[in-house]
Amino acid sequence: MKSPMLTKSYKFSQNQWSEPFDPSMDSESTMILVFFESTLIIDKHLKNLKDVFPKSKILGSSTSGEIQNGEINDDSIVCTVVKFTHTRLKLISTPINFETSAEVGRSISESLASAELKNILLLTEGLDIDGSDLIKEMHKSLVAKNINVPISGGLAGDGNRFTNTFVIFGTEVKTRHAVALGFYGDHIQVFAGTGTGWDPFGPPRVVTKAARNTVYEIDGVPALKLYREYLKSDAKNLPVSGVLFPLGVSWGKNENIVRSVSQIDEANNGLIFASRIPENTKVQLMHSNVVKLIEAAKHVLDNCHLDFTNGAPTLAIIVSCIGRRMIMGQKTEDEIEIIRDRLPIHTEICGFYSYGEFAPTSNQQNDLHNQTMTLIVFQENH
Repeated sequence: MKSPMLTKSYKFSQNQWSEPFDPSMDSESTMILVFFESTLIIDKHLKNLKDVFPKSKILGSSTSGEIQNGEINDDSIVCTVVKFTHTRLKLISTPINFETSAEVGRSISESLASAELKNILLLTEGLDIDGSDLIKEMHKSLVAKNINVPISGGLAGDGNRFTNTFVIFGTEVKTRHAVALGFYGDHIQVFAGTGTGWDPFGPPRVVTKAARNTVYEIDGVPALKLYREYLKSDAKNLPVSGVLFPLGVSWGKNENIVRSVSQIDEANNGLIFASRIPENTKVQLMHSNVVKLIEAAKHVLDNCHLDFTNGAPTLAIIVSCIGRRMIMGQKTEDEIEIIRDRLPIHTEICGFYSYGEFAPTSNQQNDLHNQTMTLIVFQENH
């Protein structure tokens, strides 16, 4: 009988790796996830990884904080090597920007579509992108082929700078790109879930002027002016402080999806988001606190269908939003600890703080989220 799924994690900080890489983990079915602080130059580290793991699929992104097991790191590189036994992997990369997001979504789905496809891990550009168009077109294209699988992952981060984000494809560090990894076969088991913890406040409102992903007016009031009224003294820290008051967005049959500000258009009093918010969209300001955010993280695994009693090796990828980290401050690791406590004791945990999260909604429609704790759990059956 073949060995079960194997995992091993490494961290680079203070100019050294935690331990030497293990070349026995290399295979065509090995995934290597690399999450890194965006200002670090990591080209030589990726080349070293490729030298040790020439057959493996290497992907990753820049972050607003790197997660490894129970810790949140800054100014580091975290690397998680996962050697699957029965699962086939396919890794692709493609350029992307805001205008091409829907087209890229269709292209990725065409490249990865197969009756054996079980999951897609998606990591993308964090700023010049319509994340909602991207993932909705991916979902739509797959469903048209009778393929309905979780698409999960996130938008790359850049600390709290909101300037440049990067993804990793093999030995390359790329901007304005998306990378996607398809998982194939009957042995792979995947759960993807989200927790929010945000509540609406104030009156329901309507977007009265918008173009692309910029909202200019809400209820006829300049959007940036409205935000400054709520943020008060924190307004001077926009766009970073905009994550404190995201919008709850509702349109059609969609549930209340959270959208947070990623940039501002000072000259035109606009708020820039990671996806389109069309005119006439119903929106409501939202707020939260540490207790509610941590409570929401506690329930992410409530609907998990995986068996945690069989001793199977388990991998958990956490993608949580920078806004949650800003609000929780020193309590941020509490949401990681709550997740860790509900997973099998030997679970390998990795991930990052992001500018947005990809995951299914409660009605199993894959979508972009903001301000969520998103959890992706993998097991592989014999």
